[in-house]
Amino acid sequence: MPTKRQWGGPRPQEEAFYPADMKKVDPRSVIRLLVGENRKAGHSHDRFALYRDDMTVAEYVAAVVESGDKEQTALNDLAWDQNRSFIRIDAPNSSQVWSVAEAKAKLSEILRLARAGEPQTIGSEDPCVVISAGQFERLWQPRHLGRFLIETAPRGTELELPPRGSDRGDPFADL
Repeated sequence: MPTKRQWGGPRPQEEAFYPADMKKVDPRSVIRLLVGENRKAGHSHDRFALYRDDMTVAEYVAAVVESGDKEQTALNDLAWDQNRSFIRIDAPNSSQVWSVAEAKAKLSEILRLARAGEPQTIGSEDPCVVISAGQFERLWQPRHLGRFLIETAPRGTELELPPRGSDRGDPFADL
């Protein structure tokens, strides 16, 4: 097992990342490739080839496990590659669109994020947004129809109103 000094890599002035840190990273965090070519050799070269720009940490870990390695190996790779500036791990985008299947599997996570003030979008065709009840109350305030008509009535023009006693006819008769 590499020492903490080895994990630090060539960037002593910056904070080093360790595999234990990667366990705390949100699995929806996005991996950004910072190098154009795969600089690794051997089996780690094969795992590096699994990276795709904009893939999530969870997708990378799943790909490594599917290839026959352990989850810990994926976390080691993430820490090592981030320390060497091969990749960057960005916080998850709060505007991520969850598929319906993901939403079913991760409902508690979606609710936690919505309660934390991060609206969550589910579905790409005719999407729905999950927000907290408090946020909904602030956004959705039904207005009284009379007040709405008074507030939106045209200003500065004289409206000719027919006398109340006149026979105005049925405005919908021609429809």
